[in-house]
Amino acid sequence: MNPGYAPMRKALLCKFPLFLLVGLFLFFGCDDSGARFTYDPAQEMTDMYGYIIEYLPEIQDVDDPYEKLVMLRDLVYQNTKREAWGVALPLEADVFRDCMEGERGTACQGMSFLFAGCLQVFGYDFRLVGLWSGEFTDEGIEYSHSVAEVLIDGEWEVHDAYFNSHFEGPGGDHLNAQGIKEICEAGLEFYTDTDGFVLRPGDSIDDMDHHYCFYLNEITYEWGAVFF
Repeated sequence: MNPGYAPMRKALLCKFPLFLLVGLFLFFGCDDSGARFTYDPAQEMTDMYGYIIEYLPEIQDVDDPYEKLVMLRDLVYQNTKREAWGVALPLEADVFRDCMEGERGTACQGMSFLFAGCLQVFGYDFRLVGLWSGEFTDEGIEYSHSVAEVLIDGEWEVHDAYFNSHFEGPGGDHLNAQGIKEICEAGLEFYTDTDGFVLRPGDSIDDMDHHYCFYLNEITYEWGAVFF
C-alpha cells in the first residue's frame, strides 16, 4: 500500500488559502461554455444516478440492500484504474464518469469517495474512515489507507473498495474498523470476502506492502457525505 492516500490531516490549516480558492472557483467558476455555475449537490446526485444505471443497469432489478451495496462496490473497483490521487471532494458526477471510462484513476481515498458517492445516491448511511499507521515516509507522509463503513442492519461494517472486500471475524461476523483493530491487537485472524466478485491479479490484501493491521494504529471518521 502506498503512503498518504487516506484523507490528509497534516498541515490542514496551512492549506486554508487553497481551500478558499477552490471554494471561490466552485461558487464563481465557469463551465466549458463560459457560463457561471454553482455546485448543485442535488443535480450532481441525479447525474451520478444516471451514470450508475448506465454502467450497472442490472442494479435496477435488485431489491436486497446488501446485494446492491456490494454491486456498487464492485462497480467502482472493476472500472477504476489505480493511480495517485485524481478524485476530490465535493464529488462531481463527471469525475465518476471519467473513472468509469478509464480516463482518470485514483488510489484508495479516491475509490472510497467514488464508492461513497454511489452509497449516498442510493440512500445508504455511511462514513469514510481513515486508517493511520503512525509511521512516516522519509518525506514525512504518514502511511495510511481509506475505506468506507456502511450501516447494515444497525451495525457498521467496513467495505474496502480498493480491495473489493468486506471483513469478517473468527465467528463470521462482519467487522467495522474498530473490530478489525481489536482482532489485530488480540493476535487473532480476520478474513476478507469479495462477496463472489473476482479480484485482478496482485490486488489482494495479501499483496499489500504492509499487513493490514499496520494501518490500524489510529482510526478517524472524516465525512458523512461526498455531495455537499
